[in-house]
Amino acid sequence: TAYEMLRSLVGSEMCIRESIKGGGRILLIIFILFETFAVCYIGIRTNYFRRYAEKFGWVEKTKVNQVWAVKCWTNTIKQLHLRTDVAFFGDSMTYFGDFDELFSDLSVCNLGFCEDTPNGMLGRMDMIRFAKPKKVFLMAGINGLKDSSLSDFRSSYTELVDSILSIGDLKLYVQSILPVNKSVYDLCADFEKVQMANKIIRDIAKQRNLIYIDLFSLYEENENLPMKYTFDGIHLKKESYQIWRDAITEYVYEQKTR
Repeated sequence: TAYEMLRSLVGSEMCIRESIKGGGRILLIIFILFETFAVCYIGIRTNYFRRYAEKFGWVEKTKVNQVWAVKCWTNTIKQLHLRTDVAFFGDSMTYFGDFDELFSDLSVCNLGFCEDTPNGMLGRMDMIRFAKPKKVFLMAGINGLKDSSLSDFRSSYTELVDSILSIGDLKLYVQSILPVNKSVYDLCADFEKVQMANKIIRDIAKQRNLIYIDLFSLYEENENLPMKYTFDGIHLKKESYQIWRDAITEYVYEQKTR
């Protein structure tokens, strides 16, 4: 009958409406999930959540991304197409040295990177490759030594030396770790451990027929780095690098040309 047909049509329309409502809920849920994912993705990619947490002191502040800093620095060296006479490879002790002024008649490349360790320096071999130095003066080991075993130190330093030598077409000079003034700066290894580390460095150099340069003895007085040489108990004053210069001059100019 007409009544039954009308009733059937009304029922179908209600079913359609319910279906649309159900589909709308599903679409809304999908939209919310997508928005949540997008916010999380952007927050992670831009490090927003980390910076927000650091702002309120919920987590410790992170350091600059050293991996990318090294990559960018290495890329710059590569594009300069250098061919240097001498490269100084090390940590902050090397970084603060104005070796280009101390050896102004030579092409000098300072590859000092603050807070670097022997293990960290392994990731910077390309810097040496692209700088193409005739000679490399290595100083490494003070950072991380306090909390490292001497056997681990020997292993990492050995790997570092062998990695530099594997580059080829250069002469490597190994320099001792410098003393520290523990009364002012107590974040590093003590006098005895630095001495033992230097003995390890000397042994590694001897095993590979490399020249070992004892800078430690030139700066050490009464088992300390005297304050006349340093501005903070560990890093050298500008004028104190003259002692370093005098100690290595004969090696810097030894067989200057290949």
